[in-house]
Amino acid sequence: MKNFWLLISVIFLISSCQPDDDNFTATRDNYLGIWQAELYKNGTADATYDLEILAHPSEASRILIDNFNQIGYGVRAEATVSNTEVDIFQQNVGGYIVSGFGNLKNEGKLLELNYTADDQSGQTPDNMSAILTKK
Repeated sequence: MKNFWLLISVIFLISSCQPDDDNFTATRDNYLGIWQAELYKNGTADATYDLEILAHPSEASRILIDNFNQIGYGVRAEATVSNTEVDIFQQNVGGYIVSGFGNLKNEGKLLELNYTADDQSGQTPDNMSAILTKK
C-alpha cells in the first residue's frame, strides 16, 4: 500500500510540472528594444506609453532606459542587469530620485519593474510599478 501512494505521488508530481522561466538565461541583448509600459503609481493605473532600452556605451552589464517613468525621450535611467534581474540603483532622472529593481520574465517578453520616484518636493516618494511588454 505504501508503494501505491508513492507511485501516485510521483505520477502527480510529473503530471503537474509545467514549463516556467527557471531555465531561461538572459543576456543584456534580451532587454534591448522598444517596450510598451503600463505604469502604476501607488497601486493605481497611471499611464501607458512606449520606452526604449539601449545598451550602455561602456558598461557591458548596464542598460539605459529612455523615457523612464514617462519623463520624456532623451531622459534615461541606468540599470544593471544580471541574467533576469534588474537593479535600478539610486540616481537622479529628470529631477526625480529613483531606485528599484525588476525581473525579466516570459522568456524575455515581459519586464516587471518596481521602484520609488521622489520628486524632491518634500512629500512621500511615490511607489511605482511598470509592466513592460516587448514590441
